[in-house]
Amino acid sequence: MKIAMVFDRLLWGGIERVGVIFANAMIENGFDVDIIILEDNPESIIKELNPKCNIIIKPFSAKCNYENFWPWLIEHDFFGLESLAFFVKYFLLKIATPLMKIKHKIRNREYDIAIAFSGHIKDLTYISDDYVKCKKKVGWVHGAEYSYNMISPGFFRLYKRIKNLVCISDMCDIDCDKWNKKFNIRKVKICNPCSIDTSDYDNEIVEELKDKYGDFCLMVGRVDQDKNQELIIDAFYEIKNQYGLDKKFLIVGDGPKMETLKRKVIKMGLQDTVFFMGTRADVGNFYKAAKIYTHAAPVEGFGMVYVEAMSFGVPVVTTDAIPGSRDILENGKYGIIVDNNNAHQMADSIVNLYNDDSLYNSLSEKGKKKCENFNQELIEKQLIDYLNNL
Repeated sequence: MKIAMVFDRLLWGGIERVGVIFANAMIENGFDVDIIILEDNPESIIKELNPKCNIIIKPFSAKCNYENFWPWLIEHDFFGLESLAFFVKYFLLKIATPLMKIKHKIRNREYDIAIAFSGHIKDLTYISDDYVKCKKKVGWVHGAEYSYNMISPGFFRLYKRIKNLVCISDMCDIDCDKWNKKFNIRKVKICNPCSIDTSDYDNEIVEELKDKYGDFCLMVGRVDQDKNQELIIDAFYEIKNQYGLDKKFLIVGDGPKMETLKRKVIKMGLQDTVFFMGTRADVGNFYKAAKIYTHAAPVEGFGMVYVEAMSFGVPVVTTDAIPGSRDILENGKYGIIVDNNNAHQMADSIVNLYNDDSLYNSLSEKGKKKCENFNQELIEKQLIDYLNNL
């Protein structure tokens, strides 16, 4: 079976990491896999792909995605001139699609299945408008289906043309199920696999981290607005100055907000409390050494970092990053969930975990048990069965 996996970009992110795992699993199960990347300059994660994967870089401008216009329309007066401008832009661009295919279409290749794996407007458009010739189409939903409708109605218009959806959460999807039934959209749930090896760490590095930073808190992820690391920095200001607890907070990751956060740390006098570790390939060492995992994003489609931390027995304190936090932590059964943007609740919960050994040990053990549901071999089998029976 020949598969095309389409990514709007290939960076060191959660979606891309899962995509690489699945692509390699397909290769190992005898599938022929092409990776189609719709932007130039993929990052070094591309080296993690099985060498048998054929890489096709096909820059595809966001200007070609007419479904992108919906959020703009919603923000303006539907009955004013903005509405007329929307329909002119929308339909002119849609009519121009055959011309754009001359430049952007994948030629001389036909696939059994094409998967819009990033699940963004760009790769969904690329699949739905037949820039890739294929027998069957799949759209990947990195979260709950309902949440994408809140971002843009354009997603549902694309789903209607693709027909097959894979989601990693089905939270609050009752209304979506009515839509899917009406338009014959077939949806299944396949969770992200946890690929981290809890035995793959360097004990010397782990001990060095513990010696230098003590029983520290950890957050792993892109340093950007949507991850909201500054909330935990605010929490640690309170932990240090109001609770009198001298604990460290380590941020593993990099991104556009890095310099802003560093200035914030200096301004708050937390240079000896908050430490920026940059992007690390040996993240397992940090999970193994950490005391508590903290997370501050308001939204997480899945939240693989929760599973990775829990696999090492590290309890999680997170904001209500729906649907991921509620799905994985089951509304607080397997970790502590606090209100979004509430630094005081975050601080209080972290301090409580440090002080309550019974709570700490309970969450640690329950978390490790929960992670068995995300075993990589189990999830990969679900994927292969799905593709073979699509």
